[in-house]
Amino acid sequence: MKSDAITLQDIVRNLPEVRSISGASVSVSGVAHDSRDVRSGDMFVCLVGSSFDGHRFVAEAVRNGATALLIQSDRSAADISHDIPHITVDDTRSALPLVASCVYGRPSRKLKLFGVTGTNGKTTTTLLLERILRQRGWKTGVIGTLGSSFMGDPIPSEHTTPEADQLQFLLREMLLRGGDAVVMEVSSHAIAMKRTLACEFDGAVFTNLTQDHLDFHSTMEEYFQTKLRLFAEYPLGSAKAFHASVNMDDPYGKRILSETKGDVVTYAVHNDAILTVRDIHYAPHQTRFVLRTSSGECEVTLQIGGAFQVSNALAAAGVAWGIGMDLNTIAEGLGYLPAAPGRFESVQTGRDFHLIVDYAHTPDGLRNLLISARELSPKKILLVFGCGGDRDRTKRPVMARIASEYADRIFITSDNPRHEDPMAIIEEICVGVEDKSACAVIPDRREAIGSAIHEAKKGDLVILAGKGHEDYQIIGDNKIHFDDREVARELLEVS
Repeated sequence: MKSDAITLQDIVRNLPEVRSISGASVSVSGVAHDSRDVRSGDMFVCLVGSSFDGHRFVAEAVRNGATALLIQSDRSAADISHDIPHITVDDTRSALPLVASCVYGRPSRKLKLFGVTGTNGKTTTTLLLERILRQRGWKTGVIGTLGSSFMGDPIPSEHTTPEADQLQFLLREMLLRGGDAVVMEVSSHAIAMKRTLACEFDGAVFTNLTQDHLDFHSTMEEYFQTKLRLFAEYPLGSAKAFHASVNMDDPYGKRILSETKGDVVTYAVHNDAILTVRDIHYAPHQTRFVLRTSSGECEVTLQIGGAFQVSNALAAAGVAWGIGMDLNTIAEGLGYLPAAPGRFESVQTGRDFHLIVDYAHTPDGLRNLLISARELSPKKILLVFGCGGDRDRTKRPVMARIASEYADRIFITSDNPRHEDPMAIIEEICVGVEDKSACAVIPDRREAIGSAIHEAKKGDLVILAGKGHEDYQIIGDNKIHFDDREVARELLEVS
């Protein structure tokens, strides 16, 4: 990860608190928090977590070419040789994004940067907004759950929102490729872990807030307050004008609206807002509606199915409208997005029933998915789902109750069990099942999908929920290849 070299003294000028500096004139040209990624000329940043300590990997980082270190004051004396040029700070995690932004030339200041946050809908909203911006003629990049790309060309990255050094490098890479704008998913983990701390946003979207990540955030209020920072704190750290798009169908949206530091465009499907809709028409592969504003209307045709996609489209349109784009450009951009992988993605069955794969893995996500499915008027909904291990356990029976309410037949199976016993997860799910006679417990996910396909009749809809675009299952520490779409196609061929 290279940049034009700057000195440690240059970096110190951009840090609010520095305990000490050694080798102020030493130059660095890149930043890495993982010793395995260090290249010649890099600064190695020693992050400290609950189960790891980057200071233990200094020797490896130096062998790989690190010319300087960023170290934490409470670890320096015992763990670090003071012969190596270094900067000492109280918290390396807080300093990392500032260092990376400095070394890579503050790319977010030179780009138009838009963040999308919320429990559900981030991925599709990000892609929709990126398409609108491209329709305007901007060269655009995307960073999110499906990876990173620039003008459709993939760029390797990790996490929904990458670690701060990787994120700043990606932004700089897109800038060097001639980029005008970047749209990125901003997860609550990323905000809490300070990965986005040095990013200067031109705008942000709030999609919704529902139960998720309570294994990480102790309460829903803590979860909300973390999201709120993108709207209430981040604009204060930048000279850019800030434009927010906020969902008035979500109760948390009203709180976001009142605390946002910048201009806000509200949107809603069911309530009053600046952007609303009328005349919605649903189909498995398409959604049509009229987008309404205070200054006019336009027809929109999304090339993606699902009632919840209307809200996602409004979310993206809200930012575009806020920065002054015209309705026709917005509508045309929305219409160019093909179905996002694993988001209400239709799998051709060659039969007289439909099959849809979706990433829905939260209670609200599953509810929205099943409500959208009901809009298609199937004879029966056959739902295959499970819950991930090592994650919020309280949502398991809640999701089962939602499945019981909206689906006609339920197949409870394994998702990503990680380090938990799959049957223990399933037992916790089953607590919420209302009609046991309509439920089948099949731990093997492939077998569960096969059973749903075998039972499907003319006019039915089979839904495979929870994994969406993922092409693996995580069992213990192992990732095993498994793609719901691929498995469904294989089973349809032989059944």
